[in-house]
Amino acid sequence: MSAMPDRSPAAVETLFFALRPPEAIASEIARLTTRARQLFNLKGASIPAERLHATMAYIGPYDRTLIEAANRAMAAFQASRVQVTFDRMLSFKGRAGNAPLVLGGGDALTGLKFVQKVLTSEMRRVGLVTASKASFVPHVTMLYDRNIVPETPIDPITWAVNEIVLVHSLVGQGRHIDLERWPLL
Repeated sequence: MSAMPDRSPAAVETLFFALRPPEAIASEIARLTTRARQLFNLKGASIPAERLHATMAYIGPYDRTLIEAANRAMAAFQASRVQVTFDRMLSFKGRAGNAPLVLGGGDALTGLKFVQKVLTSEMRRVGLVTASKASFVPHVTMLYDRNIVPETPIDPITWAVNEIVLVHSLVGQGRHIDLERWPLL
């Protein structure tokens, strides 16, 4: 693990499972974000390439017992590698004036949805999930902005997902610390 984060009372820290695009794909997403900023007159700061990810499941606030539970969940986790393809960008509804611009996709994300169901099942088994969201919408957040971008087709962005990462997010500090990695089969 990297240097210890700021533990001041104002620091908000969370844990989640995520997928990280390979470096070349993250750079491609960063270039697309720059083009989107120009096309749609977006002013929000871009998510840095090293923090781009697709959230698979939120775990909770940073806590050693939750990290241990995440490790127990992943000890029995088994899922095959999948290929993901994001073929559109659009704004999700967010807080007023702060809508996330995301990469989205269609049927090419079905495998990822299956992996997320397996992950959620293992989380439930160890008590990490008590209630399930109605639906999982795979996406990669590119930036947050007040302007809304309509669903816009893009040249497909595809990568093979080989692992799931446990991320420690220092919210408001713009930092993610990857704590653990588990390969897909």
